[in-house]
Amino acid sequence: MIKKIGLILLFGLVFLPVVSAQNKGDKYVGGNLGVSVNSAITSALSSTSVSFAINPAFGYFETDNLCLRGSLGYALTATKDGLSHIFTAGPAISYYVRVCDRFYYTPSFEAAFVYMSVYNACGFGLGLGLGSFEMRPTSHLGLSVDLLSLVYMYMAGTNTISMQLGLNPSVGVKYYF
Repeated sequence: MIKKIGLILLFGLVFLPVVSAQNKGDKYVGGNLGVSVNSAITSALSSTSVSFAINPAFGYFETDNLCLRGSLGYALTATKDGLSHIFTAGPAISYYVRVCDRFYYTPSFEAAFVYMSVYNACGFGLGLGLGSFEMRPTSHLGLSVDLLSLVYMYMAGTNTISMQLGLNPSVGVKYYF
């Protein structure tokens, strides 16, 4: 009997409707893990790179459904020039569009300062998260997935400007308080 009551309570806690979904003043800590494979083929050359990234973040809802966040990032990228350690830091803004009860489309705009070790270069990047979604199974837990992004990056040490539109999947977990 006690096990049944405990199971019912656990079920109720997990599947309760989200009461405080993205309201002004809500905060979260969390982060993303990602992997991406980029390939470019031109008439002169071809190149491929593989990246693994981790990005811890802190977010604050300035108004209902509008989140401001700051994040730090680290990525390890393998290219034809060798392994590169990439460090990023910057702000972002996301808007939460409710698709259904606990599922949100979360497009975002990001800006970041970037350091890339293989070229010993600093720069900045701008990004649009066009394929970002979040599910809130409980009021304190968010599970996110980022699928599609548009990224512009300028690296001062190499005078390199790049623009990418592509699938860069990452998954994340957020704890809301």
